[in-house]
Amino acid sequence: MIDFQSEWRTASWAWTPYLVLAAALWLTPVLAQGSPASEQQQLAREFLDHARSLRESGLWPQVLMATERASELLDDEAPATLRAEVAIARAGALQALERSRESLEVSLPVLEFVRAEGLVGLELRALLNISSAYSRGGQHEAALQAAESGYLLAERLGDAEHRQRFLLNRARVHLEMRNIEAMGMAVEQAAAIERDEPMPELDTTLLLAQLSVIRNQGDIEQGERLARSLVDQSDPDTYYGAFAREALADMLCRLDRADEALPFYEQALATFATADAPWDRSRAAQAYAACLEQLGQLPEAVQALRASREQLALVQERRQAGAVAALEAMTRTEQVRTEMNLVRMENEALDRVRTWQGIALAVSVVLVLGLMLWGGLQFRRQKLMGHLASHDELTGLRNRRGFEAKASRIFARQRKEGNGPALLSLDLDHFKQVNDRFGHAAGDQALVIFSAILRASARPSDLIGRIGGEEFSVLLPTASKVGANAVGERIRSRLEAADLSPIAVDLNLTCSIGIAFGGEPGIDSLEKLMVLADRRLYAAKQTGRNCVIDADPPPPESRD
Repeated sequence: MIDFQSEWRTASWAWTPYLVLAAALWLTPVLAQGSPASEQQQLAREFLDHARSLRESGLWPQVLMATERASELLDDEAPATLRAEVAIARAGALQALERSRESLEVSLPVLEFVRAEGLVGLELRALLNISSAYSRGGQHEAALQAAESGYLLAERLGDAEHRQRFLLNRARVHLEMRNIEAMGMAVEQAAAIERDEPMPELDTTLLLAQLSVIRNQGDIEQGERLARSLVDQSDPDTYYGAFAREALADMLCRLDRADEALPFYEQALATFATADAPWDRSRAAQAYAACLEQLGQLPEAVQALRASREQLALVQERRQAGAVAALEAMTRTEQVRTEMNLVRMENEALDRVRTWQGIALAVSVVLVLGLMLWGGLQFRRQKLMGHLASHDELTGLRNRRGFEAKASRIFARQRKEGNGPALLSLDLDHFKQVNDRFGHAAGDQALVIFSAILRASARPSDLIGRIGGEEFSVLLPTASKVGANAVGERIRSRLEAADLSPIAVDLNLTCSIGIAFGGEPGIDSLEKLMVLADRRLYAAKQTGRNCVIDADPPPPESRD
């Protein structure tokens, strides 16, 4: 019978720490108001620094992952500059991964935000991202408009670097629109801007743009001169240096000087291989093959074409893998955005009810206390009822239902692992005479003593159950034939030697035991294992009782 008063007191004390924790969590938003930068913000800054380092190595998927992690750690209370920097870095990573639509979804709200906050430096970076994303997405007019806005802002701020970058963005858009004249004007305007500090990366990009204009205009000799200038200014082991050598080789081939072009192609291909740039290797190898063909070196040209196709196949393979990764990243991004929106809505709701928080806290504590106590009581009742449904009330062992449920799982697991369990079927000899001679109370005490012997004789991993009346079962998940016989013999001998005089002076008990093994032929279920063990138990009874049988006996005629 369940003692409800005892259960209520136990549940009250058990749930008191959780009540205190609930109250502390309720008050945390109030106590946190006006606090300095949290550890989460510091960790977000570390992730942002990590993303910048990864960006220098061109590891864009990892950059995106780092910026998403930083974004997850920031809320509306974080500094505006930090939130904007993280969002812009994330938009740049999305753009580098050719996910222009997602980049715009991040960049456009950030642009409005930094304008409202007056963060002009971040506004320039946001406009660069937007212009490039529009361009890659084929929205050329929008790209030109964003580049123009950024150029005018940089001009107003006297920022020569960003003026050049926006002009180069404009030139790239005009190239995609095949407006070579407008492209040339933008590049020429960018080249005329003077900066106080040298920037090799930007200078190289500018020279590449000039070379592209000349190439599209058809002035090959001037293109050669610019390409040589670019080669002289760049390191052959860098990506830009390799591109410059490829461009110079291309110009030389167009001028029918293929023999001079070959070394530059070979230098470019070596650098692209080191940089693991298959697309560039494919393009350069194709041009290299054409140059070899021009010189009449056909076998080498064929080999170069094969290398180009291999690199192109690698590009396609990586793009497919990137598409899968992009979908996964997009899902994570949507989840993070949803979580951030929920947090913001919760904070807004908290602000609206803060003046009533004292009253709400008192009422909530009473309600939560009642619910916790009631829930704790219900939980314990359900747990107790479940235990009673699967266990024998007298001995505390599992009943037939509880034993078979767990034994079935153990049997299936052991069969899957290739190890058949052993099952001991036990029955107390002449137990009916004990009840008739000494009474049912004495019989119950004997059953309790036998249950204790079973527990003491079995291992912690073994499963013990009272199947019914004086019949018991012990499942040994991992036991050899010798080991199972040893357990059975230990149980039999301990019961035979047990002192039962506290129950009745001349009371003695023995048991018969049948053992079956899961690995025996035809045993593919717990039911068959139990039938075989029972059959051997009957054989033990017929043999004279008080013994252990593990051999397959003939079918029994009856069972006491």
